[in-house]
Amino acid sequence: MKITRVEPIHLRLPDVNERCDGSQETLIVKVHTDNGLATPTDETVATVRDAAAALRVAGAHVEEARPPDGGHELTLDIWRSYDGAMSSLDLYRVLRRWDAYRADMLTFADPYDLILCPVFPSPARRHGAMHVPGEIEPTSYTTPANLTGWPAATVRCGTSAEGLPIGVQLVARPWRDDVALAAALHLERELGGFRAPAAADAPPANTVARGPGAADPPAPGPAAAR
Repeated sequence: MKITRVEPIHLRLPDVNERCDGSQETLIVKVHTDNGLATPTDETVATVRDAAAALRVAGAHVEEARPPDGGHELTLDIWRSYDGAMSSLDLYRVLRRWDAYRADMLTFADPYDLILCPVFPSPARRHGAMHVPGEIEPTSYTTPANLTGWPAATVRCGTSAEGLPIGVQLVARPWRDDVALAAALHLERELGGFRAPAAADAPPANTVARGPGAADPPAPGPAAAR
């Protein structure tokens, strides 16, 4: 088979107030701050509302509505099927539920162009502290978009009192990656986006941890000075 060169795709980002059908009518955004499974912190709710306000100022129509329930529970059942212990009949039932959930989401999202919600119910957790004993698996805000396969973007829009990032998620309708990216870009510009950790939280530059009695590293040669 001869492989020919493929020209890159140039993605045109629409204006925030441009509908998915290409018209210049107001972009319609649905927002929810609580999915009924993982109660968000006050900081998280405030961050999502700040993002909604920024989209509203840009010309989008924002209204509150929560998508169909059951997506995260279905995701957990799908994950359980990976170990091979699920019978073929039970797997068939899970796949039928998956199809039904995708259909429900398509019906729900038909009047909207974008879904805005938390990424996580709290500010970012430190490494190793993702899961809390007794708490529901904490990715319940993002797993529904994984089930549908819809394009989703996450962007930092707030910071906790401890200096940890708080993100929001923007989910667009099928094949509308450009809408999710345009909204994420707008929020990143308006609300700060990525911020590097404070210098006090990072080790000094060119510092290497060495054990007792370890020799100092050799001085760099001429080639290393470049």
